[in-house]
Amino acid sequence: MFDKEAIKNDFSKAADSYAENAKLQLSIKKSALKLSKSYFPKKAVVLDLGCGPEAIDKGDNDWKIIGVDISYGMCKEASKKNSLIINSAAEKLPLADESVDCVFSSLLLQWTEKPELVILEILRVLKMSGTAIITTFVHGTLNELEEAFTTIDSNPHITPFVEPNQLLFKIAHIGGFTLKVIEKRYVESFHDIYSLMKSIKSIGAGNKLNSRRKGLMTPVQFKKLENSYKKEKGKYPISWNVLTVVIGKL
Repeated sequence: MFDKEAIKNDFSKAADSYAENAKLQLSIKKSALKLSKSYFPKKAVVLDLGCGPEAIDKGDNDWKIIGVDISYGMCKEASKKNSLIINSAAEKLPLADESVDCVFSSLLLQWTEKPELVILEILRVLKMSGTAIITTFVHGTLNELEEAFTTIDSNPHITPFVEPNQLLFKIAHIGGFTLKVIEKRYVESFHDIYSLMKSIKSIGAGNKLNSRRKGLMTPVQFKKLENSYKKEKGKYPISWNVLTVVIGKL
C-alpha cells in the first residue's frame, strides 16, 4: 500500500525547510509536548519517534532524548541539534525491551502500513508504568482536496487516513494499557490552489501510495481542480483532523 522509499525520499527533501513550511504540524507537536509535561516525569528517558528535523528539547524536566526517524535527511538535520538520533523504521526499533520511560510521537502513525505494529513496538520498549503520547492524522484530513480530485479522474490522489474508531479499536485490541483520547480539527486557508498544493508538497505530505498516479497534472486538469474546489470566503480551505492518544502501560 505505502511506498516506503517515497516516504523516506519526500521527507528527506523536506528536511532543511520543514520548520519554515510546517507551521501547523509544529503547532500540533508543541501542543502534544505541552501535554507530555503533565505525564512525563523529570529526568525521564524519552523516545521521540518520528522526530523530524529536530527532536523535542529536554527542557526544564532534564529529559534524556532519543530521536528516531525513518528519513535519513530528517536524521541528518536533527543531529545538528540533538546528540542521539537513530535512523530507523518505527515498526522495528533498535532498542531493548523496556528501555525508555516515555514515548513521544507526533504525526508519524499515519505514514505506517499497520499502526498497530508501531503501537506494539512502543509498548515493547516502554517500561512498566511508562507513558506514550501519540498524535496522528485521521479520516477527514485533506477531504476538501480529495473531493475536488474526484472531478478529474478516479485515481487515488490522497493518502487514505484511517477512521478514528477503527484505529482505536486496533489499539485497544492489543490491551495492557490505559487509554485517553482527544480529537481536534484544524483548518488552513490559502489564496489559491497552487499555494495549497505547494504547502502539502513542501512538508513531504504528498500521496505515498504505491498505486498513486505518476506524473504531473495537465494545465486543463489543474484548472478543473481549481474550479471544482469548494471555497470559503474566496479562499481554499484544507482540513487536518488530529487524534491525540495517551497510553499508560500497565
